[in-house]
Amino acid sequence: MDEALPLPPRKPKEKTTILVVDDQFIARWPVAEFLRDLGYKVVEAVDATEAMRLAGSGISIDAVFSDVQLGSGPNGHEVASWFAKHQPTIPVLLTSGGDDGKATPRGKLRQFVRKPYELAQVEQLLRSMLESD
Repeated sequence: MDEALPLPPRKPKEKTTILVVDDQFIARWPVAEFLRDLGYKVVEAVDATEAMRLAGSGISIDAVFSDVQLGSGPNGHEVASWFAKHQPTIPVLLTSGGDDGKATPRGKLRQFVRKPYELAQVEQLLRSMLESD
């Protein structure tokens, strides 16, 4: 039986920056801390507007992990669309518990993971997206 085993979390080769976007601190903080513990540099945004402002400010961002539902204002799909238009080589991983992900364009730079997720699963998806570019 050939079952693929999940890749174990590992330290990034270089200082890779992940933008984590979630309006709920209780959801944003654990994944941000997990990624920091693995050696990633993490920038946090509380909504889509802040995420797009940070990305447009010139800071280095290598990948984005965003909730779809971000309160009032633009949502995670709009964050992904902004990156597709302005920084198309940056991978975006979206997540939601209320969204089935069908509206998320899929490809090597756009993926979706359903809540609840395992932190290691998020890192594995981000790593595979980063390594495929």
